[in-house]
This record gives sequence, C-alpha cells and structure tokens, in this order.
Amino acid sequence: MMIFRRLAIAAFAGAVLAATALPALAAAVETAAHRAAYRFKLKSSRSDSRVVDIKGGMTYEIVDTCDGWTVNQTIVLHMFNQRNRVVRSVTSYSSWESKDGKRFRFNSRTTRNGRVSERYRGTATLKGDGSGGVADFTLPKKMRIILPPNSIFPTAHSELVMSKAKAGGPFVWRVLFDGTTNEGPYGVSAVIGKPRTAKTPEQRKAQRLLGELGKEKFWPVKLAFFPNASRSPEPEYELAVGMHPNSVARWLVMDYGSFVIDAKLAKIETLPKASC
Repeated sequence: MMIFRRLAIAAFAGAVLAATALPALAAAVETAAHRAAYRFKLKSSRSDSRVVDIKGGMTYEIVDTCDGWTVNQTIVLHMFNQRNRVVRSVTSYSSWESKDGKRFRFNSRTTRNGRVSERYRGTATLKGDGSGGVADFTLPKKMRIILPPNSIFPTAHSELVMSKAKAGGPFVWRVLFDGTTNEGPYGVSAVIGKPRTAKTPEQRKAQRLLGELGKEKFWPVKLAFFPNASRSPEPEYELAVGMHPNSVARWLVMDYGSFVIDAKLAKIETLPKASC
C-alpha cells in the first residue's frame, strides 16, 4: 500500500509497538507484488479553497526483489482554480526497502508546469531495535536527518498496520520516513475499522478488478499525518484507504483540509514473485 504525505508525491495515541515486534507481526500478512492505476476526482472543496476541480491519476508498482521491495510511483495532477487556470504537477518516485525493515533508498522528482520544483534522493538505515536511525540525503543537498525511536519505512508500515488489523487492533502509532521531504519524518496514527466485504455496486466493481488480489476482506483505515516536531493537535493531512491484508489499496481518499481528492481503482494486475 502506498503512503501519501503531500500532493508533491501524491502505505499510524496508545501503546507504541517496539521495532523488535515487527517480524512476528509481519509474518501474519504477505505483501503482494502488483501494479495498479487509480483515477483522481475532486470529492469536495471548501468555499475558501482555490481548487475548484482536479483531474489526473496515479500508477503504483511494488516489485519483489528477493531481499526487498522496489516501489515505483507516478502521479499526474491537474489542479484548476476559479479562473480555470491549471497547474500541472508530475511526480515520479522510486524506492527500495529491505524486507528486514532496516535499509531504505529513495529518489523523487516533481515538476510543476514543466519545471522541476523538487528533488529528493538518499538512503536511510534503522538499527532494528527500536532505537531509530539516520537518513542521508544527496539531493537537494547533502544533509543528515536523525530518525527517532520507533521509526519505520513504508512497506513495513503497511504490513504492521494490516497485521494489527487482522489481530483486531483498532489503533497503531508510528514515526514514518519515506524520503518525500527533507523536513523529517512524520508521526502517523492509524485508526482501523472493522473488516468489510464488497456490498455496494461500486465495491463489487472494484472486487471484479481486484480478482485474486482482493479475495480476502478489506479494512477501512484512516491515517493522520503529523510533522514529527509539531505540537499541533491537528494533522497536516489525512488519508483514508481500503486495505487488503496483502497491502493492496482498493480506494483512497486524501483530505488536505481545504479540499479532498477521491482516488478510485481503475486497473490492477499481479506481478510475478521473485525467483530467489
């Protein structure tokens, strides 16, 4: 499951789970290698928002590389204002994450109306004992960020959330680092709803697209993202997602406060398992 933090790149308070608990939890779920496409639609917009319409979509691919997971993600977004002027944003993001959750590489590039506006590239490591780690950037400049205790990378985060969901846990809190900004990781709270099956016509349509990838029930999960150094009780943004135990997302709703984006599944396919 992909984790969005901002539109530039568009995979949780209670007891904190120690990093040493992750392998046992993750064993309860298995991430599925797959490629998916989603269509964007403006769900709602406040009267004080400059955004009056949104077009675009996203492709997401997660590939098994034996010792890790490679993620490739492209987002094309057209945002229209009251004067029908459009800002076209294109973000390409790729990462590799080791299956033991300790090593991470990331690279992202965003253009707005054809001009490069953001570049992030680097590596990160975690000690694996819950005591944090470091992220070293080479773009936009060389710098090091300290990752605090209980930090986690995106794929491990998705597996942790779904393991908790299958165990009946209603809440997860973690510090997430995904390399989409050099301003530090985010605290992410996830509220997990009760498992569901496809009942509405729209849900059944998604079920047909998912095929074997959606054979198990899905859980509605609501994630709130807080800048790690912030003391504000309000999240920077929120993400609602319908997640299967294999970390496949059947739908997403991205709430940025002044407007909300609906992302519907348009196409999905299973990718082959790695021959290790």
